[in-house]
Amino acid sequence: YGRNRGIVAMAEARQVVVPQESGDESSDAESSGSKVASDWKVPYGPIGIVLGIELCERMSYYTLAGSQKTYLNKQLGFAPASAASMNSVFSMLCYMWCLPGGLMADAIGRYKVIVMFSSIYAVGVVLSAIAVHANAQVQLKGLFLFGTLALIPFGTGGIKPNISNFGADQIGDETEVQKDAQKKFFSFFYMSINVGVMVAFGYLVNVTTHGEPSLGIAIDEGYFAAYLVAAILMIGCLAAFIAATRCYKIVPGGGLDGFLTMLRAVVHSAASGGGWRAHVCI
Repeated sequence: YGRNRGIVAMAEARQVVVPQESGDESSDAESSGSKVASDWKVPYGPIGIVLGIELCERMSYYTLAGSQKTYLNKQLGFAPASAASMNSVFSMLCYMWCLPGGLMADAIGRYKVIVMFSSIYAVGVVLSAIAVHANAQVQLKGLFLFGTLALIPFGTGGIKPNISNFGADQIGDETEVQKDAQKKFFSFFYMSINVGVMVAFGYLVNVTTHGEPSLGIAIDEGYFAAYLVAAILMIGCLAAFIAATRCYKIVPGGGLDGFLTMLRAVVHSAASGGGWRAHVCI
C-alpha cells in the first residue's frame, strides 16, 4: 500500500510540473513571435522601386505593342496582314521568353536576372526609339525589327516572371503581419500594371499617330517622342533599381535541381505508360 501511494504521489507531481513547463515554453514562443512582429517594418523603399519598374516596363511594352502594327503598315509599308502577324509574334515572344527567364532566376537568383534582362530591355527600347526617327524610318527598318522582335521580348521575359516575386521577397512571410503586407503589395502591383496600360493606350499610343501639338511635337515625330519617353522611363527605373541594391533582401538562386527532378519524373512517367498527360507535358 505504501508503495502504491508513492507511485500515485509521483504521478501527481508530474502532472503538476509538466503543464507548467509547457506553458512557460508556449508563452516564451508567443512573446518572441510578437516581438518579431512588432519590430518588423514595411520596406517602403524597395517596394516602391519594384512597383516603379513594373509600371515603367508595362507602360513601355504597351506603347510599343499598341503602335507597332500601325507603324509597320503605315510607316514601313508592310501589308496589313503581315503587320498584324508580326505584332502577334512580338507578343508571343514576350511570353515565350518568360520560361527561360524564370528558370534562370531559379538558378542564379532573381536580382541578377532582373538587372541583366532589364538592361537588355532598355537597350531594345532605345534602339527602337532611334529607328522611328522621322528622317530615317525606312533606312533603320532592320534596327527597329531587331529592337522590337529580339531585345525587348527577351528582356521582358526576364522581368515579367520575377519582379513580383522579388517584391514579395522584400516583405517575407514569417508572420501574419508580413503575409497581410504581401497581399497589399500584390494589389498595388497589379494596380501599377493597370496604370501603365492606361497611360500607354490612353495617351502615348495616340501621340505616336497624332503627335502632341501643345508640346510642339509634330505628327511625323509622334513615334519618336512616344518611344523616347518609354526609353527614358526604362533607363530611369533601371538606374533606380540598381542604385538601391543595398536595400534589398536578395535571395540567392537554388540551382535547377527542382526543375530537373520534375523533368525526370515526367519523362519516366511517359516512358512507363503514364498516359497522354505525361506525353503532353513533354
